[in-house]
Amino acid sequence: MINRQTLLTDLQRLLQRLEADLLERSESTEIVRVGEALRQEYEQAKAAARTAQNYEDWRSDTITQHAAAWVLSCVFVRFLEDNRLLDPPRISGQRSALSDQQSADG
Repeated sequence: MINRQTLLTDLQRLLQRLEADLLERSESTEIVRVGEALRQEYEQAKAAARTAQNYEDWRSDTITQHAAAWVLSCVFVRFLEDNRLLDPPRISGQRSALSDQQSADG
């Protein structure tokens, strides 16, 4: 059985770590294409009047949206795997290891 509060807390921490990582990558001089892609997307949004935010606020919101989408996608894939709706597993590992764990959990 899933402990909802524990899952939520863990996912919120993961979201914060992902946001920090994406922000770091967007400012990196070693991985310039991330920052360049964000800047280009911002300029297009600004030119099309899809945003009135400054770049830093827009980037922060965009990073949060991307990180949340990644977390939710992974949770969804794990749900599919755990319910044997996706084969072979993509995230959880070998089916036998998953089955062994489920058997041990009762």
